[in-house]
Amino acid sequence: MEGFKEFSYKILSWVLFDYHFYKNEFEKALEYLKKFKTNEYYYCKARVYAKKGAIKNTYEALNYVPEYQYKAVVFANLKEKDSTYYYLNKMTSIGRITTVNGMPEFSPFRKELIYQAFLKKNYFPVLNN
Repeated sequence: MEGFKEFSYKILSWVLFDYHFYKNEFEKALEYLKKFKTNEYYYCKARVYAKKGAIKNTYEALNYVPEYQYKAVVFANLKEKDSTYYYLNKMTSIGRITTVNGMPEFSPFRKELIYQAFLKKNYFPVLNN
């Protein structure tokens, strides 16, 4: 039961991080993840720094983030399209692509032909608005 409580706490922490992150309450958002010094914690720090425009801090935090989908999200926050597409195209897990595709950071990319080609390559529908 203890393992389940820990797992539940971690899921709740993620939800609360995202809630505060998208409200631009960055320090409050990070408070929920300080207990977990994992790749995800550094990914979230990198997202916060990117959103704040702290480029040097963003890259320092990215040194601890090996996952392609996390790097794609951070670079999308930085609005660095070349790096975003570089990491998107390295992704192979449909589950991770689904997660990334559903994130608000990628809304500005949806009308771009390159992003649509990425979706088609991975058998995702492309909505023509």
